[in-house]
Amino acid sequence: MADINATTPRATASTRDRGSRRLLRRAAGERGQGLVEFALVLPVLLLILLGIFSFATTYNSWLKLTDGVRVAGRAAATQLPDADGGVTAACTAAQNAIQANMGSTWSKVQNYSCTAVTVNNDQSVTISAALPFTINIFGRGISVGLMHSTSTERLQ
Repeated sequence: MADINATTPRATASTRDRGSRRLLRRAAGERGQGLVEFALVLPVLLLILLGIFSFATTYNSWLKLTDGVRVAGRAAATQLPDADGGVTAACTAAQNAIQANMGSTWSKVQNYSCTAVTVNNDQSVTISAALPFTINIFGRGISVGLMHSTSTERLQ
């Protein structure tokens, strides 16, 4: 039986040392590269993440406002017109409904209005409200304004 090691040249100590030295030099040149790349990318990732969070909270406020105005309009629509043809009962029901639906967000609502509109002897109620918003990233107001929502329902 032939010796397999006899046909293959053996690595001497000097060739092993040269290979490992080359590997060590290469590793030493790349030491900390991942950390530097992470440090460069981290601020951009944080900016994107905080922007998404800030936009999501603003979008949630818009959904609350829109849903609150819709619920208020529906509550007003279920009220019969007052005996004198007014909409006081409908507007009161609408305001109670929007306050209950929006909860603590109601205290921030601006420009709430309930108005009557009569077209061809059909009486309608228009509910409008506005909610201020600010999109902040790192404490800086990127976008500031008012969100508006309106609902018009026919009194039945």
